[in-house]
Amino acid sequence: MKREQLIDYLESVLSPSGRAVTVADFNLIPDILSALRGLGWVRTTERLPETERWVLGATRDEVREMRYRRNYLQSFWDNGDGHFPKPTYWCELPEPPKEETK
Repeated sequence: MKREQLIDYLESVLSPSGRAVTVADFNLIPDILSALRGLGWVRTTERLPETERWVLGATRDEVREMRYRRNYLQSFWDNGDGHFPKPTYWCELPEPPKEETK
């Protein structure tokens, strides 16, 4: 399955249309996981980013900047606006574009 096909598929499953998830959807999970890993995404169950480092985190509903935090009582994810998402995947933020010098 190509990257574009996976994106189309994920958009159809996660869209608010209410399409039912089928057995065929679950059969594609290995392909989806492989594609995500190929793009630099890491499962949160496999490895966590450094604490306080901003990364892209993917939950069921969104992909956005967030950071993994720890204090003396607990560890948690924080997206900076008072919500505490529970991402299943994360990846490093890309480097900002560099201005071309003439």
